[in-house]
Amino acid sequence: MFNTEILVYRPTKISDGQGGSVESVGTPVTMWAKFIEHENQEFIVLDIGEDVKVGDFIAPQDNISPQNYRVSGISFLRGAGLSRFRLEKIDQPITAVVNGGN
Repeated sequence: MFNTEILVYRPTKISDGQGGSVESVGTPVTMWAKFIEHENQEFIVLDIGEDVKVGDFIAPQDNISPQNYRVSGISFLRGAGLSRFRLEKIDQPITAVVNGGN
């Protein structure tokens, strides 16, 4: 069922050394997901126990599309033991988005 390898990046705030903070992403976590498109909306489906949150960045590793995404919503399919994550496309590399882009 899960046929696409994805990298999941979690943004975090770190000190900028001047009393403020900047957003950064750490080392990504590799997971396997199923991509679904429904009514012009894109989703991924994962096992319910995977640690993905709203605001995380998703980078598919399928070599088909260079598209990256931000998780914008979560719903649970408890009877099936799955989670469905609504995605928003981002037009820039993840590091550019974190550093003030999209």
